[in-house]
Amino acid sequence: MPRYYCPSCGRETEHVSVRRAAEVAQVTRRTMYNWIRSQWVHGVEHASGRRFICVESILKRIGEPQWDADERSSLAEK
Repeated sequence: MPRYYCPSCGRETEHVSVRRAAEVAQVTRRTMYNWIRSQWVHGVEHASGRRFICVESILKRIGEPQWDADERSSLAEK
């Protein structure tokens, strides 16, 4: 799972693609983009235009901030 500096968290955190974030949160990609626009989740945007969502913000949004390392690593699968 890529790690980037997250300005919202103020530290380096793990990030996933919008597609993977939507799968984890069990919402559509469109909903995930709406969450980004509403600042319910946050992340970084590469120069290419691709966005990567901060895993910490996803876990807070879906109400599971206490995941252990094994469960967290499953976010990167697929």
